[in-house]
Amino acid sequence: MRIVIIGAGAAGLMTASVICEHNPKTEIFLIEKNDQVGKKILLTGGGRCNLTTGLTDIDEILKKYPRGSRFLSYAMHEFPPKKICEFFENHGLPLKIEKDLRVFPKSEKAQDVINVFQKILYSPNVKILLETKVLQVIKKREKFEICLDDNEKIIADKIVLTCGGESLNSNINGYDIAKSFGHSIKQLRPSLTSFIVKEKFIKNLAGIAFETVSLTIKAKRDFTFSGSILFTHQGLSGPAIFAISALVAYEEFCLKNPLILLIDLRPEISFEALLEFFKQKSISDDKKKFVNILSALLPKNLAMILGDNLKINLEKKFNEISKKELNQIVENIKNFKLTLIGRNLESQMVTAGGVNLREIDKQTMQSKICSDLYFAGEILDIDGFTGGFNLQAAWATGMTVGRSIK
Repeated sequence: MRIVIIGAGAAGLMTASVICEHNPKTEIFLIEKNDQVGKKILLTGGGRCNLTTGLTDIDEILKKYPRGSRFLSYAMHEFPPKKICEFFENHGLPLKIEKDLRVFPKSEKAQDVINVFQKILYSPNVKILLETKVLQVIKKREKFEICLDDNEKIIADKIVLTCGGESLNSNINGYDIAKSFGHSIKQLRPSLTSFIVKEKFIKNLAGIAFETVSLTIKAKRDFTFSGSILFTHQGLSGPAIFAISALVAYEEFCLKNPLILLIDLRPEISFEALLEFFKQKSISDDKKKFVNILSALLPKNLAMILGDNLKINLEKKFNEISKKELNQIVENIKNFKLTLIGRNLESQMVTAGGVNLREIDKQTMQSKICSDLYFAGEILDIDGFTGGFNLQAAWATGMTVGRSIK
């Protein structure tokens, strides 16, 4: 039997490896348009490769997928993070779980993850074709004919599409191949991106980070998320921003039609508790400059901008700040407003949308439309938050395909 896998990213490498180990006599062609396998894996986790999550409750894990969680449930139960970790550790890659439950190689080298697959796939029955593009796939009777850009053709018994999404300038002909066999594609949208904001003062906040804030985006319906953020020269980045960008992946916004983002800068302190904090300070520190007191709650740069926005002189002594001004300041700490006018597409990590999940058997990842055609990874209409969830989906769906092909 000959199998062609198109795309040597996470899902493609896992699919090929599982087939290679469980069906060693199977001939495998792994086709990749880039000059190396696993190129996107090398970028994850800042080059350290956050390869899965330390969460163990499957229901909690599935909540980390804005799209595709129900479909993914079978593969996730069959191949949960624990089994993914066992796979890598059994192949000589020690792992560690960090405080935020992200899982990394102990070496902190993404290349070591790729090395695991390269060792497995070092076999006379496996051929890896790099810098090779697939131009067309045709099914003739019970076989597939794969036409390559060097005028070569490969005849295969089964084909697996693991081409990934649109990020990293991916070769999107995987979607075209799927469509050529009758599959529909859910609209593709950028997900896990940073935001560009309208406010000019944002550049003065670049580099300021908050460990925990609460975000609310006012769209067709309100979206909320809590976590860490980072102010950038153009806007906002960080895990909570990436997550909420996934929730609004299908929202259209621009300078003329922006979205409003409200940030609770101190979510652990209620509105009333903040007022009480200032009440106590008014007794002990009424002669101090108010900006110095506010700086106990916020970075000074941000405190000054908050004052400028409200047209309140924070250089005044505390006893010169009116009750109305104090209420305005607290309101803005709890609801710091920014205007979102775009996504920074250079920061895009994954693609929302993809091959319609209704057209795929979730227990085998085989097409319901075309027999012997399989899918795994980001080409599917599945995307997750940061924290190893997208790689976990790629590993789990890749393993499902690998175990399904006999």
